[in-house]
Amino acid sequence: MATHAQIQAAIDNFWTNHQTKFVGVQNDYAAGHSGRYWQGIVTPATPPDDGALVNPVLTRKPTDQPERWIDVFTGGRALPNTNWPASISVDVYDGPDGKGWSVTVTYTKGGETWSRTFHVGPETWRERPWEKVS
Repeated sequence: MATHAQIQAAIDNFWTNHQTKFVGVQNDYAAGHSGRYWQGIVTPATPPDDGALVNPVLTRKPTDQPERWIDVFTGGRALPNTNWPASISVDVYDGPDGKGWSVTVTYTKGGETWSRTFHVGPETWRERPWEKVS
């Protein structure tokens, strides 16, 4: 069984390895959509448990946006279609200080749900360290 530290390190490494893809996708998407960022509905819907690797559903999309994960993460920015260490969502905002986006990663262990949020934009309070959320 994996420890919390091992699971969190694997997820942090996944983010480190793919962060530039997220930034590039968001920059390109905003440039073509009047400054609006792309929103990624959580995938997979059920977070992996105890360090398991899971397969995302890259065809998921929110109801108010036509682009799916697989539509924006293409070519050199393609994300792996198997073996994700976390459920991942991309949330966007347009607040008083400007526009931005966050990536939240989630896993479960021992009946607890843990998450962390990485953030890009002016509302820096949206960045969150690892924390038990339920």
